[in-house]
Amino acid sequence: MFVDSLLILSAKIVAKCLEEGRYKHLDFTLTAPLSDQVFLELANSPSIWSSVIAKETGLKLNLSNLNVKSIPHEDYENLHLHNIRSMTLDLKVFWHVPKYRIRARRGVDIVGILRTCLNEESRQNLKKLRFTGYIVFFDDWIENLAQLLPNLISLECRIDEEGFERACTSFPNLLSLKTVFINDLRGIRHMRNLQMLNLNATDSHSPEEIRELFDLPNLRVLDVSESDLFFVNLLLCEGTFQNLRFIDCYDSDITEEQVRELVERYPSLEVIFLLETDCDETDFSDLPITVLNLATIKSTMNTLRYLIDKRTFTGDTEKCVKLIARMMYSGEGVIDEEDHGSFLMSMMKLKKNWPPCKEELINSCIFLFYETSFPGHTITDILNHLNSIAHTNPPFLAEQRWAAQSHINYCRVLINQHRGRQIRRVQYRR
Repeated sequence: MFVDSLLILSAKIVAKCLEEGRYKHLDFTLTAPLSDQVFLELANSPSIWSSVIAKETGLKLNLSNLNVKSIPHEDYENLHLHNIRSMTLDLKVFWHVPKYRIRARRGVDIVGILRTCLNEESRQNLKKLRFTGYIVFFDDWIENLAQLLPNLISLECRIDEEGFERACTSFPNLLSLKTVFINDLRGIRHMRNLQMLNLNATDSHSPEEIRELFDLPNLRVLDVSESDLFFVNLLLCEGTFQNLRFIDCYDSDITEEQVRELVERYPSLEVIFLLETDCDETDFSDLPITVLNLATIKSTMNTLRYLIDKRTFTGDTEKCVKLIARMMYSGEGVIDEEDHGSFLMSMMKLKKNWPPCKEELINSCIFLFYETSFPGHTITDILNHLNSIAHTNPPFLAEQRWAAQSHINYCRVLINQHRGRQIRRVQYRR
């Protein structure tokens, strides 16, 4: 059984009462973070979003984060009633609004949109901005955006190659930048505070285009998923990363030889993600870093945990669970005792976030876990053992107890299915 935090439980009740119109007689304002959590609980009730954002409900929310996929442009404009610190802006909803259109081009006035949607305090204090949908902006939008949002530290948007260097000089204080289809990184040396860089689908043509990455002393996370020729050109550059900890190589053309050379040349590297690459089944157990791939049960476990932490409950996640179950069933691998807690925590998170149709996969995986990790022991023996170690690791005990109960329930299902087959056989013989 899963128990939400007091904040989430309170937010769910408040959201339900808002939907039912029980607060119309009030004139009261909630502050963050409860306001943000209540709005998050209203995710499946978009019909009430407009009145909440416009503060037309008796109980008023004061939002600081707005990260829903999309809302009407009128609702975005009413965000000036709130003190926004983080927001996702769907550009497509402004395409048909005449006052935001660029007459001569197929685009919108992004600076005008943000000036309308955000009050002065929000513009000064906005930290994170994410654009969805690609639409052309004014030629000088980068410089004007930097002036409008002077304290922005995280930006996610598509920038054309001609504007990339201007973006680097205009936003020197960014800590996180996510963009796509940028091949030439010249100018990025100006972002000396940058810690996280996501360059999805980059196709490098020469070492000169990416050499300035080594001028980023604080870079810790580099995402070059779906890239081509990036590592060929990176390894042709002289230099090293001072603080790089993590590289995401998902669906890139990286090779085993390049992985090993990266580890040798960049000693600060701690984790590399290799799913959907040519070496996603290559065993790198001999390397002194964590390799996230599907080569062993341990690396698959680590990969699953990483995907769950990213809240990526997709086909890749299911692929990991099925592979772990297959390895345990075939005897190819047993989960180390030190990884029992993380495995069970992963199963708990999947149980909470996956649809009910995936429940049997989770239960069968837990069943195999107990069969392989505690061979010859009854579930009663295991529970007695858990009680004996309760004082040493209470959180782990809670995960074990949950899994043990799931194991008991699944065993009952298997027994009942077996009995049903036996009964049907007897009836058939008669």
